[in-house]
Amino acid sequence: MIKIAIADDHKILREGLKAIFDAQPDMKVCAEAADGKELLEKVRAGQPDIILADIMMPVMDGIMATAEIKKEFPDIKIIVLTMARLESYVVRMLEAGAMGYLAKNSGSAEMLDAIRSVHQGIPYFCNSSSEKLVRMISKSAFNPFDHSSSLPEFTATDKAIIRLMCEQKTNKEIAAELFLSKRTVEWHRTNLQEKMQVKNAVGIVLYAIKNGLYILPSDHAFL
Repeated sequence: MIKIAIADDHKILREGLKAIFDAQPDMKVCAEAADGKELLEKVRAGQPDIILADIMMPVMDGIMATAEIKKEFPDIKIIVLTMARLESYVVRMLEAGAMGYLAKNSGSAEMLDAIRSVHQGIPYFCNSSSEKLVRMISKSAFNPFDHSSSLPEFTATDKAIIRLMCEQKTNKEIAAELFLSKRTVEWHRTNLQEKMQVKNAVGIVLYAIKNGLYILPSDHAFL
């Protein structure tokens, strides 16, 4: 059972998320908080496995709360949950110790996938992550990828697909450029996610940049 804490100053949002999570056979909301200070108190009273926390909250914001929680409870995993399009604040919360990012308008299926992924130690960044945010994360001190062992083997085709994904090419465009079928490209992308232990295209791009598989030109758009 994954024990979840939700921190957000909007009660209706907390109640909605609680209903979604409690309906899952492997999840249970064990705490709710309206601000970072209350969250810290709830965590000390009964440690959750996963915390979904907003950035902008009264009394103590999500960035400060994340730093305090990770200092006291390093094994608790935190996901940024926000509507704010303030990418710099998302990056600051990731650098403080959060392991994933979800926009509040993410669908319930994606939220559930994010929780299960982060619980397993796999970082998660929602599919709607902006190009600006990915660029900022790639240049930040935040690096969720495990460097305790050597990188997996990547074939020449893997590397070509990684490069083209970072250059914002679609599966159809990648297939045409590499003389492959679209289905083959999709298979390679799924295989890359498994090798990198990421969940989507955003994760592949960040992994590639953080591990030197792709050098991001300063004037190049991607994602």
